[in-house]
Amino acid sequence: MSSFFDKLLNSASRTIGREVGKKAVNAVVDIFDGDDDKKKKSSSKKTAEKKTKKAEKQAEVKEEKKVENPNMSASSPMAMAFSKGESPYDTTPDMPRPFMNFNGWLCIKGGTPQEVIKTLGLKNSHEANWESGLEAAGDAFMEKVFVSPLINGCVLAIGYTPFGVKNSVKEELEVLDKIADKFDEMSCFATQSTVDIHVWAKYVGGKLKRGYGWLGESGEIYLKEGNMTPEEHKLGFSKLIDDTDCDWEKVEFPDMESVFAIAKEWGVAPDLSDITNAEKGTGFVCDL
Repeated sequence: MSSFFDKLLNSASRTIGREVGKKAVNAVVDIFDGDDDKKKKSSSKKTAEKKTKKAEKQAEVKEEKKVENPNMSASSPMAMAFSKGESPYDTTPDMPRPFMNFNGWLCIKGGTPQEVIKTLGLKNSHEANWESGLEAAGDAFMEKVFVSPLINGCVLAIGYTPFGVKNSVKEELEVLDKIADKFDEMSCFATQSTVDIHVWAKYVGGKLKRGYGWLGESGEIYLKEGNMTPEEHKLGFSKLIDDTDCDWEKVEFPDMESVFAIAKEWGVAPDLSDITNAEKGTGFVCDL
């Protein structure tokens, strides 16, 4: 660029004199410099705008992480209740509610709700009645559990899914073994139609007495431990597939209704059809 201006200066000097020509060339240089300054300012402005937008986006992400649930904004009733050390849920005692929309739960005999919470390692427990507790656990799938008051001599941990395709059966049983060791009896249930998994297991005196599960997605028997119980025989479960090498046309396959049926026999039916002397009460919503 400098050689261009040198040539321009020499040409102008020959035509209008060196001093005048120099002034004319300097004026042209100023114009070019001015354009460069404008470009630099424009570029700087765009860079600043990008940084500002990036900072705003980062702030939004931080805020989303801080307030995962819009109901938990600083001014929400739930957040205000937390700040005051109060339960954010309805604590008015109410009658037990069905919980058939949940994929998993535990039914424990020989323990209090507080003992169940401690043994399961649940956190941030807040008193809640059946309606608000089940609603909270349902809305926060796989994140919250509703631990019920005593019902039919049992404490339910609704929303606690003991089996799934994420962990191996061995890993799941290791966890359940430790939990069951603290109580007289514990039954575990899981049912999910999407992957067609249906599982039930029963512990007595801390020992796994019976476990059965079917994972239809992969066509395999997910769990098979112990002998079939009298309750299973009563329900006709002897017809369920027991060996994948058998003739599949001659056997039946478990489903959600199978899980509900054995849950009723072993403790509490999810539709509460076996409950005749229920009382109003409150349980606890806890974080997993």
